[in-house]
Order: sequence, then C-alpha cells, then structure tokens
Amino acid sequence: PSSRLLPLDVVRAGAAQQAALQVAESLGFQMAPLRHSARGPWNAGRWLEARQTCIEEGRLADLKTLTSLVQTTTARALQKQKYEVDEGASTVNLAEHWKTATLVRWLGQKNVAMPAEELPDEVQNMEPPVIVVAMSPLDIVTRLFSEDDGKICEQHPVTLAIEVSEFEPDGSIRVDPERSVVPSQQNFLVCSDFARHAKIASNGLKNWQCSAKDHLSAPEDPYVFTMPDLTVFRSSKETGYPFLKEPFHVSAITFAMAGQRPGIAISPAEKRTEWYSSAVDQSALLERLSLIGLAALQGVEPDQKGILILSAMGCSDGGRHPRDAVANSLKHWRARFARRFHTVILACGPDQELAARLDVAINKPVY
Repeated sequence: PSSRLLPLDVVRAGAAQQAALQVAESLGFQMAPLRHSARGPWNAGRWLEARQTCIEEGRLADLKTLTSLVQTTTARALQKQKYEVDEGASTVNLAEHWKTATLVRWLGQKNVAMPAEELPDEVQNMEPPVIVVAMSPLDIVTRLFSEDDGKICEQHPVTLAIEVSEFEPDGSIRVDPERSVVPSQQNFLVCSDFARHAKIASNGLKNWQCSAKDHLSAPEDPYVFTMPDLTVFRSSKETGYPFLKEPFHVSAITFAMAGQRPGIAISPAEKRTEWYSSAVDQSALLERLSLIGLAALQGVEPDQKGILILSAMGCSDGGRHPRDAVANSLKHWRARFARRFHTVILACGPDQELAARLDVAINKPVY
C-alpha cells in the first residue's frame, strides 16, 4: 500500500486528523477554520472554542481527539520542516531554526561548582523573592521571549528547568506525545524539539549500565542533562497551541523527581502541614534543587545574571510531593541561590491555590 512510503507518524497523523475533524464538526461550530488548520495554518481560537464546548458538555473522549489534532499538526510540521502562520500568508522554515542537539550534557554534583566570583556586600546580604505564578513553564518562557521583542532575554539569558516523569520500560524518556499523559511533558513534546534532545540524552547512555531514568530519578547523587539550544516553535494549551511566527531558543535543564508519590507525614498541628515521612526523600529533593541551581550557573558570565524558571518540583501534574516540605526547601534554596540570578520564577501550572501556598512559605521573610 502507498502508506508504506510514509513515515509511521505521518500515517498515524492522517487517521488522527480525520477523527479530530469529525469531532469538530459534531460540536456544531462552523468548523471551516479548524478544518483548514488540519491541512494548513492552525487556528488557535477555534481550537480553544471546540475544547471549551467539549468540557462544558462532558465530552471527554472528544477532548482526547482534539488533543490528537495538536499532535497531528506538530508531526506534520516536523516532518515537512515548516508550517504556516498569519492564516497562511507566510511560512516558517523550521530547518533554519534548528540548533545542534548533540550538545546535550549530563551533569551531577561532582562536575558542577558554585561560581567563585565575589559578590558585592550589598548583594551578598540580599535575598530577592522567588516570583511564584500560576502558569506553565512553557507559557512563562514564551511570554518572556515575546514581550518587547524578547529584549530582556538578550540582556539576561533564560534557563528553563523541565521536569519529566514518564519513561519507557527501557528507562529512556518517553517522547511519543500520543502516549504521554503528563501535561507539562506533553507540552514540550508538541511545542518544541525536546524529543530530539531527549533521544540523544537517552541514547548516549546505551553503553553504560544506567538508563536515563536511573540517572534522573536516583534517590542519591542524581543527574540532570542540559540542552543549550532547545527550539520552541509553538505556544501551550492555554493559548490554543498557536505556532510561533518567530521560533526561539532557550537553555534548558531536564530533571526528574526520585518518585511521584513519596510517603507523606501530616503534622498534627492546626494547619495540617505536609512533610516527607522519609529523610531519603527530603534529601533527594534538596540534592535536585542544588544541582539545578548549580547547573544553571555554569558558563554564565559573572556580570550577566540570568533568569531561571523552575517547576513546582513534584507538586503539579499529578505529583504528590508534600507541598510544605517543597516550599520550605525552596525557601532555603532562595537564601543560597536567588541573589545569583536576575530573576527566579516558580511555575505552578494553572493551580492558583498551589501558587499562593508556595508563595507565602517561600517568600515569608520578604512579606
């Protein structure tokens, strides 16, 4: 059959496209713009309308199909190395924006160090707050690069900490967006070339006895891997996954928690605070926070402080880490690291309650 001449993801994309179009038409909209987006330029507004209707009507199966339409158009853009914007008036050539993915580097506590430069006294004694927001990491970095033509990113290099929690049976990072169910990981798979970097990071360990999961999720002496030029070409779900007119590059650090559901001890106090029941889990969190901070400082010019975007460290996307323990750890991390960055932003996803809770605890000395 002729389908054998096409890559498997393109064949899958065709089937997913037809299913998504049928769902869209069944929603009662004038779906020409969405139909066009499956074959030409993407219509983010129409996709958001269709998604909202599915939510209001409880059509969960159709929501999954609409998500497959996003995966379809990303797969097509990657396969063709281009996509259309401005309602088809212009085309973005992705091949012109790709950076080499072979610069992926694994880092552990033994090959990172705190920069040795002396900070002025007024800076040494300063502990700036961590900016805690109810937004996804992808939304934050996209906004930084879009505001004022990304001038702040030119003055202060941005580093994005990407938390992964889905792995294949062989320990490699899951890079198939159709099989990914964690929102943040799925976002980066359909909105950037994260899969390219993750594959190289996993494949680079094949001659060793440890997998990517073993290194990233190790309870003791964990590793992270850095990506100096992650290419982001699409915005996130909250804005309808629009393709960007100007793809951008951002430095990223990939990490994983030691587990998604550690043992939790509830304090009997009136406020019922949450803490790790095991000292091993608490130590694992502190090691990761320190490693991310140190990795973000490697190779940065002393007079050019960067912007670091952290995730909620196991508290979002279904993670069940104790929020008070995470907040308290971030408070102490702030005292050690925050003054070495221009800005530190903690992304809590859409969870307003989580953002408010972490903000009060982390920045309590400021308030």
